[in-house]
Amino acid sequence: MPLRPERDKPDLAGVVVLDKPSGISSFDVVRRVKRHLTGVRVGHVGTLDPLATGVLPVCVGEATKLIDYMDLEWKQYQGVLVLGRITDTWDVEGRTIETREVPHFPPSLLQERFAEFEGVYCQQVPVFSAVKVAGRPLYAYARKGRKVEAPFRNVTIRSFRLVRAEGRELAFDLVCGKGTYVRSLVQALGSRLGCGACLASLRRIRSGRFRIEEALDLEMLEASLASGSWPGFVLSLEQVLSHLEAVDVPLQAERKALNGNRLSSRDMDLSWPEEGFASRVGKKVRIRVRGRLVGIGELRKENEDYYLQPVRMIDWGSILRESGGGPTGEEQSE
Repeated sequence: MPLRPERDKPDLAGVVVLDKPSGISSFDVVRRVKRHLTGVRVGHVGTLDPLATGVLPVCVGEATKLIDYMDLEWKQYQGVLVLGRITDTWDVEGRTIETREVPHFPPSLLQERFAEFEGVYCQQVPVFSAVKVAGRPLYAYARKGRKVEAPFRNVTIRSFRLVRAEGRELAFDLVCGKGTYVRSLVQALGSRLGCGACLASLRRIRSGRFRIEEALDLEMLEASLASGSWPGFVLSLEQVLSHLEAVDVPLQAERKALNGNRLSSRDMDLSWPEEGFASRVGKKVRIRVRGRLVGIGELRKENEDYYLQPVRMIDWGSILRESGGGPTGEEQSE
C-alpha cells in the first residue's frame, strides 16, 4: 500500500540517491517512486539519458523546493565512445548516418585532443534533446525530420581524460559543470579527430555532493516503499544543504522568519561576529527555527545595515506540531 504522508509520516522530506539503470528515462524513475508515495511531490535532480546509468538524486516532499540551493555544480562521468561512427543522436542508440575509417592515433595525440576541451567551452546542444526552440523541444523537430539550428551554450570542463584505448573504443573520465551534454562533447571530439565518434556508454559517479557509493538500487527502494516503510537511507535536508552556513533564529524573532520577513543581526543567533557579515553579503544560508531547517535566506546589505532575507521557505507545520503551539515573536490572531 502506498505511503500516505498525512497519515503515515507527517515530515516526509529528503533526498534518495539512486543508481539509475540503463534503458529508462529519469522521468520514468520519478514515476515509479511516485507510485508508492500518494500525494507527495517527487522530482529528480540532473537528467540522465535512458542510455546512461549512475547517480540520480531523487527529491521527496519539501526537498523539491530546495533543489536550486543544493551542491550540484560538478558532475563526474565514466564513459566509452566509439570512433568512426556518426549517428543522428550522437550516441549508439541513434540511426547511423556515416561510418568512417579510423586511423591509428598515438595515445599522446588522443590525450592532447581530449585536453583541448578543458576550460570554458562553447557547446552545441544535441538536436535530440529537450531544449526548446520557438517553444518546442528540439527532439520534436528532429523526429519529424525538420532541420532547426540547435543553440550553443557555454559549459565548463574541469577535466576530460583518456583512460583506455581498445581498437575503436576509447574509455574516458570527465568532470564537468552543470548543463554539459556528454554526447555533444563526444561528437565534437570525433570531429576534431576527423573520423567522427558517438557515445557508447555513460555512467555518472558523482553529481555535486551526491556520490555513487551512497546510491541505492531502484528496485530496492521500491520494495521498501511498497512494504509501507520510509527507508532510513534517505538523506535529510540538513545533510544535503550542509555546505551552507546555518543561522539560528531565537524564539522572539521566529514569527518574522516564518513569515518571510527580513531579520536584522539582532534577530539571529550568529556563529560569527557581526562584522563577519561584510564578507558574507550575497551568500545563501540555512535558516533554523527551534533546531529545525525552515528555509533558505540570503545575507544582504542596505545602506550601512546588514540583514538576512528569507528567499525560500518550506512547510514548517511539523516543527510547530512537534514542539507545541504556534510561532512566537508577536501576538497570534485567533
